[in-house]
Amino acid sequence: MGENSHLRRVDGPNGAEDLLWESLALPNEGWTLHLLSAPQSGNAARDASLAAGGVWLALVFLGLFLHQRWRLARLRQRSRAELERLVEQRTADLRTAQDGLVQAAKLAALGQMSAALAHEINQPLTALRMQLASLRLLFDQGQLEQARAALARHDELLQRMSALTSHLKTYARKTPGGNRERLELGGVLDKALQLLAPNLRQAQVRIEQQVQRPAWVSGDAIRLEQVLVNLLSNALDAVGGKAEPYIRLSLQRDGEHWLLEVADNGGGIAEEHLAKVFDAFFTTKPAGAGLGIGLAVSAAIVGELGGQLSAANQDDGALFSLRLPIHTPEDRPCADR
Repeated sequence: MGENSHLRRVDGPNGAEDLLWESLALPNEGWTLHLLSAPQSGNAARDASLAAGGVWLALVFLGLFLHQRWRLARLRQRSRAELERLVEQRTADLRTAQDGLVQAAKLAALGQMSAALAHEINQPLTALRMQLASLRLLFDQGQLEQARAALARHDELLQRMSALTSHLKTYARKTPGGNRERLELGGVLDKALQLLAPNLRQAQVRIEQQVQRPAWVSGDAIRLEQVLVNLLSNALDAVGGKAEPYIRLSLQRDGEHWLLEVADNGGGIAEEHLAKVFDAFFTTKPAGAGLGIGLAVSAAIVGELGGQLSAANQDDGALFSLRLPIHTPEDRPCADR
């Protein structure tokens, strides 16, 4: 008998008897295995010891196997949690980068419109100066009724400038992605046209509209307006230099979507460029005339709203088509404007 085995008298069902008590410690696992057996001699005892050793060895390997599986399971769980954390971080980084691109495209569009907008604001300012000179004369001559009538014209001019500057500030505001509200797409189109009105008048572009109202959609008003400003600005650039430039706007229901089409007679898009027009930083304009991100940002905004933006050629120019899902009263996340 070894140091880990000894005889011990044990009370059992057949009375007290001497049994061989053998022990095997497993320090790594915190276990101790015990085996009680009748004492034997010679080969039988040796066989019993070998059998017991085999059982203990099997138990040791089983314990090691289970421990290793437990460690692997913990490693997999830790790796999965780390991967999920990295995915969330990368998603947040991409969202931040996209918001930056959206704002850059917005400011680039304002930069391109700045000259015409300055002219638009300068007109009522010039008129106000002339009206004030006339107003002084009326007061000097005591013609109070005529002066009161002239003040109404002053108020009208001030309201015009206030509306334009207020709309510019709203358009330039940085809005986070993900905002949703119930919008009338025709109204968003009206605001985009209002913002570009000075450029359109200066270029003497004829606007043709066939707009079905109301066209309720779900989205962010400022971002959708940015999409329409980008489409209209591109059409305006395309018709530059044409003898009778026009932009045709159509808004109609198409199945479960509202379809807004912006067509022009600017000659169209080269076939080799059609597949690239929505790629970031792709532009056919001269250096300094554009960043090449307007259409890429527009496509991303429309995609977030579950819609689609596409480009094609028609007989005499380009055709951009914007599809957005119809917003129904059952769609609860959005509130009426």
